[in-house]
Amino acid sequence: MVGADEPTRHCGPMIDKTKFQAGLHALGLAFGKQITADVLRVFDGVLSAKLDTAQWEQAVRRCLEVETFFPPPSVLLRYGLFDTVPAATLAFEAYERIQVRFENGGTHYGTIKAELGRAAADAFVAAGGHRAFSWCEPDNEPFRWKAFKEAFVEQVDSEPSLALPAGNESQAISAAEAKRLMAGLE
Repeated sequence: MVGADEPTRHCGPMIDKTKFQAGLHALGLAFGKQITADVLRVFDGVLSAKLDTAQWEQAVRRCLEVETFFPPPSVLLRYGLFDTVPAATLAFEAYERIQVRFENGGTHYGTIKAELGRAAADAFVAAGGHRAFSWCEPDNEPFRWKAFKEAFVEQVDSEPSLALPAGNESQAISAAEAKRLMAGLE
């Protein structure tokens, strides 16, 4: 097991380091994969900024229950984030945040994508975009919401990671680090 004193970087939700390592090692034992310091660092970089400890434990439990192969970080994210929150609820939260942005001066596709994820940005466009959100007759608002929700839910149901905002750049590994890790696989 990698030492508990190994440094990690966190800028969002935070997974308890001991529970993170224990969960990853449990997955390694269950699926016959050795957990090296490099594996731990990559998974930590992707998951620690997006999941808290309870979500992490839920993701590990779910993988142990239903997966047949060692899960990549995207599977753990999906189980940690989306097994508990319905896509329609996520759509409503994104819709409300976009409305607040327009009440405070507006926003655009790029900002929505960066802050709320691609599903919200694409749903914003499907619901009429800037024009529909900057002014909407009260009678038309239910139709705007319906178009937004349908577009958001359709995307998130097919690819849950689209509901995630762009990750913190500092959480990603550098290109040099990725090349070094890939060289070890050859």
